[in-house]
Amino acid sequence: MAAAPFTLNWSHYVFLMAIEDQGERRFYELEAAHDGESGVARAKLERPDLVLLDVMMPRLSGFSLAWVFKHDPFFAGVPVVFCTAHAQ
Repeated sequence: MAAAPFTLNWSHYVFLMAIEDQGERRFYELEAAHDGESGVARAKLERPDLVLLDVMMPRLSGFSLAWVFKHDPFFAGVPVVFCTAHAQ
């Protein structure tokens, strides 16, 4: 049985992903936050393997959030990917 397709709901702004590899199967745990500040708070509870975020977010911009991830040793090596519809 095929898994249901996965879609991102951009009413959430920050996605934190943990990837667990068990042989040939990979499991993804996805956490969502509605703004940059709550994204940092959730990520500090459990270090993500990957962060997907939007540039335009309330309370802490995507660029500011990326700066936090880059300069905090707890998040060293965590890739940050921007996904945005912002045209300029």
